[in-house]
Amino acid sequence: MTALSFRLVLVCRLALLGALLCTLTGTLAACSDPPPPKVGDACSSLSDCLGGTNLVCDEGACAVIGCDSAAECPGESTCVDSICGPAECATGDDCADGAVCWSGWCVEDGCLDKSACDRGQVCLGTPPMCTAPPEQCTSDRQCPTGETCLVDRRRCTPQCTDDADCPSFNYCLEGLCREPCRDDAECPGELSCVDDRCTELPDCSDAPACSGLRPYRDPLTCACVGCLANSDCDLTRQEFCTTDGQCLLCAEPGSSDEDCASRGQYYVDGCCTECLDDTHCPTSQAPYCERGRCVGVDGPDCIAQSDCADGLVCDRGACIEPPSYAACDTQGDCPQGEACYADGLCRAASEVCTDCPTPSRCVAEPGDQTGTCAGCTAHCDADGCPDGQVCFVTEGSAEGVCVDAELSGC
Repeated sequence: MTALSFRLVLVCRLALLGALLCTLTGTLAACSDPPPPKVGDACSSLSDCLGGTNLVCDEGACAVIGCDSAAECPGESTCVDSICGPAECATGDDCADGAVCWSGWCVEDGCLDKSACDRGQVCLGTPPMCTAPPEQCTSDRQCPTGETCLVDRRRCTPQCTDDADCPSFNYCLEGLCREPCRDDAECPGELSCVDDRCTELPDCSDAPACSGLRPYRDPLTCACVGCLANSDCDLTRQEFCTTDGQCLLCAEPGSSDEDCASRGQYYVDGCCTECLDDTHCPTSQAPYCERGRCVGVDGPDCIAQSDCADGLVCDRGACIEPPSYAACDTQGDCPQGEACYADGLCRAASEVCTDCPTPSRCVAEPGDQTGTCAGCTAHCDADGCPDGQVCFVTEGSAEGVCVDAELSGC
């Protein structure tokens, strides 16, 4: 080989990285295509047999293999027209938008399971496509999402019709029992996760804009509301957002309708607050809402200050002497007839035990629901109270509170 021929061979091999053959004819080197692979040629992967006629790599040698399904083809090959050949795709990412990868081939408008189909359709056929379910079923695969096949009757039926058909904490959606959702990604189709349930939201695009006192849009009803969460309310005033989208002041903690009705208020979301209409006053003893308070059939003694005689104030529907609002630490700091309440101010001693907020206590005989609210910040024993006060110990308590002697006999 001459020096020129050697240089040509070297350039040929380096430039084409061995993709073509480099042959020497006389003193000249030339690049040419390699011969196509043939049956029996050694191989380590499908790519070693590409270029041959219907060849795949099988057990280290290029071969022609007949097939009925992709499962019968070796390695990366798939079944094409009853002969194993190279696959067009490995995953859906290898296919154009709207196509799925099925048995190595991109199928336009195809499906892999019925979750990709519209409601009421199933994924069937070769290749599989979304279609109407058959009149009779032999497996769940032939039933729409949310239904199961009663094989003995060859009929599809929903797995559930309401939440009661599902395990605890699950709910029924489109015939399927589902666990609570955490976000929209866990919901099928266009459903959204609302209050731990996948929910179909209405189209609010044509609804009027929200502003003023109702600046927020309720996604479930499209209505304008005052709040969607507690953070939309004035938390410095202990306001909270009700389930119907209103910011209300949580006057006092509450446990039931009856608990709040005894205070002339209504119960909502763990709070006693002012009523807005009669529907907020469900108990028989106070069924009507008057100016924010639940009142009885006969009505309250007063609704506003103007309803009371001179020198009296309207407090919870009753005309009473105005409270002193004197600062207090114990019951002894308050004038006669008043109690030291939990906020550290003296007010009229209530005659209803449930009106005594912690740490005030109702001074009453055991089992009696009527008494007088007394402060309970000063604990005592029998000889530990100042002059004019006595130590009141409720049944079951290890220690008592000092109260004015005049208040101890209720």
